[in-house]
Amino acid sequence: MTSRLFQEDRAARDEAVTGDSQSEHTLADAVQTAARNLAAWSASHAAEQELSALQLDLLARRLADAAGQMSADDISLLHPVLMPLLGTSDGNSRVGITVEQRLSLCRAFCKALPRGRNEEQPGEQPLGVKEPTVLLPEGALFGAALKRFSALLPHARILRPTGLSNICEELAESRADFALLPLEDSERGRLFHFYEQIDRFELHISCTADIPLKDRESARIALLCREPSSAPALQGTPTLECTLFDEKGALLGEVLRAADQCGLSLRRIDTAPSRQEDSGALHTLVFSTQDQDFQLFEVYLRLFIPRAVITSRYIHMERNAYEGI
Repeated sequence: MTSRLFQEDRAARDEAVTGDSQSEHTLADAVQTAARNLAAWSASHAAEQELSALQLDLLARRLADAAGQMSADDISLLHPVLMPLLGTSDGNSRVGITVEQRLSLCRAFCKALPRGRNEEQPGEQPLGVKEPTVLLPEGALFGAALKRFSALLPHARILRPTGLSNICEELAESRADFALLPLEDSERGRLFHFYEQIDRFELHISCTADIPLKDRESARIALLCREPSSAPALQGTPTLECTLFDEKGALLGEVLRAADQCGLSLRRIDTAPSRQEDSGALHTLVFSTQDQDFQLFEVYLRLFIPRAVITSRYIHMERNAYEGI
């Protein structure tokens, strides 16, 4: 049976869905209207589901207009205006929209952005250039890693860092074009001190590869550079890393559910107590995908999960990514 609110609020809902109005609404007004309508149309009736879908599509177009020439990172500035969609904490009993509805809004938002807008990338440091300089620590592990990346670093000129702990600083100071650094190994797991150095000197992970060690163990080695890099036709697994501060333990489940619905696989998760808050945890998550890109998931995080920070995107090279490697 059609709800009473469906009957009584028909004019307002028609206005929200069609975009017709006697006066120009601000984006905040549009979000408030959408929140009220979506709460009223929360039943599972087909008519209300259709109206909800139309409302989300309309709101997505308003958000895309507001995004304008924003960079991908700046899309997160739209989060505060979307708060009414997340429910209320002021005694009002309105429930926020579901993860599925948020993803529907994000899909429509991506679709509504100007064509080519999402493909625009900042200036990239190309891989495969001739005779690059590479900071390479001594040892069999790094020798094997250099061979693994040889197709991307033709005729590389090797420079030895003054120490393993100094590689990131020396790369940041332009002593070389690239550097090889371990990110994790089978024995110690994620090597947080190297990640801290990458973050401190604002370096970028271009790609990674697993280098075999003894006793079936392995180490994951990263090719680092100063700017986001590209490797045309590089075959491998697209990988995204992000951190999430979860104060009350409620966000992690939502993020994992959204990632699953975006077609992503959770490769690993590391959790530690937050250093900045009295309570809560800091999660480091690594996702991979085979046949999907990360655009939808990234938009979801930026619009709805402000305490999630995307730290790296790169290709993990499989064993047969290049012949001879």
